[in-house]
Amino acid sequence: MKPAHNPRTYRIFYASPLIFAAACGLLAIIIGVFAVNNYQREKKLMETALSQEARAILNLVSASFRGSMRRGAMAESFDRLNWIETINEHIENSAEHPGLRGLYLVDRNGVVRSHTNRSEVGRVVDDQTLRMLASVGTDSQHEVSGFVGDPAEPGAFFRMAVRYQLPPGIKDMILSRQRGRMGRMRPDLPEPGGFMDMLEASMKDAPFVLVAELNLDQYRQAMRKQILQIVILSAVLLLVGIGGLLSLIVLQNYKGSQRRLRSMSTFTDILLSSLPVGLMAISSNGRIRTCNPSAAHMLNISETECLGKPVGEVLENKLLKRLEANAGEPLSHWEMDSLGDSGIEQTLHFTRLQIDEEEHEDPGTMLLVQDLSQLRELETQLQRAERDAVVGRMAAAVAHELRNPLSSVKGLALLLKSRLGQDGDGRQAADLMAEQVDRLNRSISELLDYARPSSLQKTELAVDELLKKAFALIQTDAQAAGVDIVEQYDCPSCRIHGDQDKLTQVFLNLSLNALQAMDQGGRLRVASHQEDTWVVITVADSGCGIPEAIRDKIFEPYFTTKHDGTGLGLAMSAKIISDHGGSIDMVSSEGRGTTVLVRIPRY
Repeated sequence: MKPAHNPRTYRIFYASPLIFAAACGLLAIIIGVFAVNNYQREKKLMETALSQEARAILNLVSASFRGSMRRGAMAESFDRLNWIETINEHIENSAEHPGLRGLYLVDRNGVVRSHTNRSEVGRVVDDQTLRMLASVGTDSQHEVSGFVGDPAEPGAFFRMAVRYQLPPGIKDMILSRQRGRMGRMRPDLPEPGGFMDMLEASMKDAPFVLVAELNLDQYRQAMRKQILQIVILSAVLLLVGIGGLLSLIVLQNYKGSQRRLRSMSTFTDILLSSLPVGLMAISSNGRIRTCNPSAAHMLNISETECLGKPVGEVLENKLLKRLEANAGEPLSHWEMDSLGDSGIEQTLHFTRLQIDEEEHEDPGTMLLVQDLSQLRELETQLQRAERDAVVGRMAAAVAHELRNPLSSVKGLALLLKSRLGQDGDGRQAADLMAEQVDRLNRSISELLDYARPSSLQKTELAVDELLKKAFALIQTDAQAAGVDIVEQYDCPSCRIHGDQDKLTQVFLNLSLNALQAMDQGGRLRVASHQEDTWVVITVADSGCGIPEAIRDKIFEPYFTTKHDGTGLGLAMSAKIISDHGGSIDMVSSEGRGTTVLVRIPRY
């Protein structure tokens, strides 16, 4: 029997779209931040490189000019007219530096005093440049640099401005050359006072600013390479991110499949464990693959120990023979009687199914087991009810037909007794006749009580208290018979809803039958315990037991093994328990005693 395959559509992307979008957005943010950081880092590095390059040019010009001033002062050829020409010469010499856009000297009023391009000399710089140059004159700021315009746009350039100062000791050197070795001013040289005062004032009050401007062609090329690298790296990161995301989705689907598989397996195990029908799967090589708790309980085997074992080591021979006999049939049914784990005989219904496995040519076997004991018990109760109905109608008819004649017979017996003398056989015969009439009336009354629907006076009863009172009534009889009564009550808080007199009658009948079965003495055990919604009362004796041939008849009316019994005691007890919604079962082995189990629903 092949299981039906239902088509299903599985989703590849079962994750929420919001999660997917959030992951993509997060990846884009990471790539963007990474690109911006790289761009800013390269820009800062390039700005540092340009600063170093501009500073080197400015330092070179300043150093050359200062050297020229010292040489002029030593040669006594330095005056107020040629220092501008000297610095022009050094600035023009620096014009060949690669990447230099312009190099110029600006005075306090923003006038260009010297420039690599002589056409720019005398021009006044713009306001933005003037503000930048003004900041160089502060005490804490002797150097200002930065980009003019957007570095990525054409026409932008890098500018650095530094304050130009008179070389230290240059004034003393010039004055010493003017005075000569004897300390007198030389007449052939111009008066240095006005020139030096002007030069010092210009350097102190409004210092000259030396400005270098650099082109950004190399910077733009480097930035384009960096941007290309960033684009390539971003694409790689994006591909890696997409690959990782796809891997995550595949992993999620794999884990989801594993989770669904485990859930399905768990659900299947729970379903099999919860089935009231026993199920056992046997592989093609004859080993047990699955056995649920119901099957293990019905077959009286261990659920865990039987897995993987051959069926010949687990199942009883009678069942194995039936399996082998029906091996060629795809579907077969049969019933068997067996003893359960509690020793109670049970009727089991077996269904054998053939399982077709794709991996194996030989089919496997599925064995379904159903306990029909309750069904058979219901059938027995139905038959008993039908029989009781027949007995009731017969009892009513017999009582109607016999009681009036019996009353007449008893009356005649009493009349005959009154006319006879005090002694004599006739008077004894009349007494015997009256006693037998009374016995017949009692039998008819018991029959009517059994056949008549009982009316119960139910109240709330404590189980243990009821049992204590009932078995206290037989203490004297038990001592006389040499029987020890052992009481084990485990239902101190259990309550039932029942008729106290009727239930007391039941337990008295059971205890008296037990005492009669132990004519040589023994032990009578009375116990109570709770099973789910039931209260179970056990009455067990160590007497002679009941032969197997008559066990099925002990609850039938008018069946008795006693010479003076009517056979209605156990039948009435079973009827009373049934009227309370319970059940009564008896387990007995000949020579080993009898155990009666009474189950009554809890209140």
